[in-house]
Amino acid sequence: MGKCALFLFVFEPMRKQNIRHELPETTVERIRAICHQHQAELIDYTVRDTTGSIIIELFIDNRDGVTHDLCQAISTDIEPLLESDPALSAVVRLDVSSPGVDRPLIYPWQYIKHNGRLLRVTTLQNDTYSGYLRSVSDAAITLESTAGVVTLPFTDIKQAVVQLEW
Repeated sequence: MGKCALFLFVFEPMRKQNIRHELPETTVERIRAICHQHQAELIDYTVRDTTGSIIIELFIDNRDGVTHDLCQAISTDIEPLLESDPALSAVVRLDVSSPGVDRPLIYPWQYIKHNGRLLRVTTLQNDTYSGYLRSVSDAAITLESTAGVVTLPFTDIKQAVVQLEW
């Protein structure tokens, strides 16, 4: 009696990965100008291609905090760009939101909003500090931790992120 081998091949369709795309600088400047009309800053953005559907996520912030009404107003003002700007013509969804705590702080006024919160700061020399933000000046921040107090000039900060405490 002969032996028979049975092979089962399972083919899984290739899934498109979420690929980050960059927008042309002129498009980013147009979006930034709309944010400025609402006293907001464009902190970051992502453009993702998920199986042929282009999704743009805009992360905005301002001194007074991001509200639903602010996000809606900026989204409404950007909608005409989706039709007129060739770089945005394939967009099927536009999301406008606050940056969330996982996004790095960029502007000095963002630090002021987080006074008293726990930060993780990496310097240009790749030194890392974790501590509670105790003060913010025009030139520096001061962190306090169990290791002591440290003042870090903005010019030395590579990245600062708010840490969640559980």
